[in-house]
Amino acid sequence: MIENILNFDRFIFYFLNNDLSLPFLDNFFVTLTELNKIKFIQISLICLLLFIFTAGKKKSKITTLFLILTLIITDQVSSQFLKHFFERVRPCFETENIRLLVPCGGGFSFPSSHATNAFAFVTLFSKFYKNYKTHYLVFGFLIAYSRIYVGVHYPLDILAGAIVGFVISYFILFCIKKSLPKIFEDVTA
Repeated sequence: MIENILNFDRFIFYFLNNDLSLPFLDNFFVTLTELNKIKFIQISLICLLLFIFTAGKKKSKITTLFLILTLIITDQVSSQFLKHFFERVRPCFETENIRLLVPCGGGFSFPSSHATNAFAFVTLFSKFYKNYKTHYLVFGFLIAYSRIYVGVHYPLDILAGAIVGFVISYFILFCIKKSLPKIFEDVTA
């Protein structure tokens, strides 16, 4: 049964990575998938978060703190616990004839940390800034899909990462709502 699911996952991966690829989108998806590695973007994001935290309104300050907390937790759960528990090999190490557009990476594949973090962000910001839910969802989907497009994750890695990010974010939101109801009400209003 598990082998059938994994074979289907490989089939879908190959279809998405090869058959649905459009070379004019290669640079777009490479840039999306490498956002966390581009020093300029990292430095800009840190500066933006510091600015929001120091100069922003109460809601943006609280959102920034919750986002940082959430991303620390989701990234550690995904990268340090789940990947080492499942030890699934990345497609770029076991599948031939794929379109590998970035270095394969040395870690395991399941779940995708990019998807975990992206959907944690989507869940949190969709709760705090409801008018932009669709924008956040599209952003999360594009980040997650980029990992298949560039050849480093299977679709089930992405789905599991999205679920993990969603669940952890909702757990954090639940804890905030129960332990800090006034603050929760202020930022979700």
